[in-house]
Amino acid sequence: MQYQLTQHLLEVAIEILPLSRRREDSHREADEQTVRWIENWLKCQAQSVVISGRKSNWRPVTSRVTQGSTLGLILFNIFINDQDDAAECIPSKFADDTKLGGMADTPEGHAAIQRDLNKLKKWADRNLMKFKEKSKVLYLERNDLMHQYTLGALWLESIFAENDLRVLVDARLNMSQQCALAAKKANSILGCIRRNAVSRSKEVIFPLCSGLVRPHPEYWVQSWAPPVQERYRHTGDSPAKGH
Repeated sequence: MQYQLTQHLLEVAIEILPLSRRREDSHREADEQTVRWIENWLKCQAQSVVISGRKSNWRPVTSRVTQGSTLGLILFNIFINDQDDAAECIPSKFADDTKLGGMADTPEGHAAIQRDLNKLKKWADRNLMKFKEKSKVLYLERNDLMHQYTLGALWLESIFAENDLRVLVDARLNMSQQCALAAKKANSILGCIRRNAVSRSKEVIFPLCSGLVRPHPEYWVQSWAPPVQERYRHTGDSPAKGH
């Protein structure tokens, strides 16, 4: 379940003061000076790039929180830290994504998941945030009893496979399909190099393979077979060699 945290950081930060005044727990209140400091940090930023001694023109920063900024971590803790309070299932919290895991093989399990979904919706409303409408329910066992879950007024779609950070997650819970796709992509690039590279010298082919081909199997081997990754790192062998 994804919510538009990054897009709303400024709006929410500006709302901290009036929101905290409405809360009974006064120890969470933020003074106006703190709110204005956050607002000034998020607004009117500009950056330039220097390459080989040549400097680009200054350009405005369009993202709300500068990458690498400690303020992003502070705001994350302020707004996300209490997201899983009293959760019955297993939550996973990220800057732009929330995952909720639980057993869905009994009516009691369905009810526990739905209660946590209701808590998440109340948490989002309380913090002036919202979940994206593309939130889904992923079933990792086809024997699970199908149940229609809701997030507020939104009915959640049920699926049996999902790409998560370019990793396909399904009921089989193995990397065979991902490895096949990575190998296909790498072989396609190798074919392109073979057709278009005029020289076959090591000085030409090796940088092309290292920069264009190697990243694809190397990316997947991290979760596919860590021991293979270690040997791959030290010897430069292809992870598919002998496996």
